[in-house]
Amino acid sequence: MAVARGNPIAPGVYWLDVFRPFGSSTVDDQAIHFTAWLAASSGAVKVLKRETREILPGGASGANRDRVRIWYLFEVTGKPAAFPFDKLGFPTVQKLAKDGIKPSDRERTSDDTVTKPQPAGLFDGFPSLDPTIAFLILAALAFAARKNR
Repeated sequence: MAVARGNPIAPGVYWLDVFRPFGSSTVDDQAIHFTAWLAASSGAVKVLKRETREILPGGASGANRDRVRIWYLFEVTGKPAAFPFDKLGFPTVQKLAKDGIKPSDRERTSDDTVTKPQPAGLFDGFPSLDPTIAFLILAALAFAARKNR
């Protein structure tokens, strides 16, 4: 997916991960910067969804404090204030208005924006076997078990 790089951000639907230090409100709190941008863009930006997803553990040194991940889906409908790319990074473009926004573009969740591996199955890692060969192996094992009784 593309990211928004123009300033101001063009009309469209976007998503953004914002991180907040757990139990703190300091200058490294991205949520403060995003909320300020929303306030400055009043009437031109609408938050469609907000999800607090997880607490990320901090490092043992304390340099990386625990953080809360907040995911926003928002729509720019007018001319917003300049986006603070230096504080928040680049929002991901879900769909630009010029490309025709559909209702489904406004119905995303944070799970739709994360690539996750499929859960491992019981036989993952085993080579796939032809059913006939699998049957013969099972029959041989059963025969060997009966013979050893």
